Amino acid sequence: CIFVACGGSVLILDSKARVKNQIKFSATFNGIDIRVNALLDNGTHLWVAINNEIVRVNSATYKIVNVLASTHEKTINSLLLVDDEVWVAGNDGLSIWEAKTGKFIHFASRRPKFSWKCLVETSTAIWAGTGSGAIVLFDKKTKQERGQVKQHKGAVTCMSLVIGGLVWSCSAENDICIWK
Repeated sequence: CIFVACGGSVLILDSKARVKNQIKFSATFNGIDIRVNALLDNGTHLWVAINNEIVRVNSATYKIVNVLASTHEKTINSLLLVDDEVWVAGNDGLSIWEAKTGKFIHFASRRPKFSWKCLVETSTAIWAGTGSGAIVLFDKKTKQERGQVKQHKGAVTCMSLVIGGLVWSCSAENDICIWK
């Protein structure tokens, strides 16, 4: 099945793109205006970023398992599965969680001037796009910052790893960069 974020809910589509179910989160958040910002399916759980919260949903039953203890005070923008961990990019930091249990591990970065917008994994690093246009590289093993590159003038809104190990990045200024 395919999971699609739609306002404050998630649509579950079949292979022909027909809606077969819908997960609504409004009751969980007691009428607060919510928006699903990111989704991640790790095989057993669907991780759903809603505002500054993370909700885990059973991927087989579509039932909410839990709402993780909030560590982000601002909007969560992206989720990335890296081995047995989930990296979370938010407007107030970059956090790492255990994928199986949903337990918070630590913040990889809490730079006050950075908002983390998107994530992509390469063979050796996690690339984190920022609101300032910089892309910060974190070592996959040590989880330490390894450096950064900056070519974009606007926020890095999306990144993708393509054949040959190239990373494509897009910005709010409609620029596309290709990194080797």
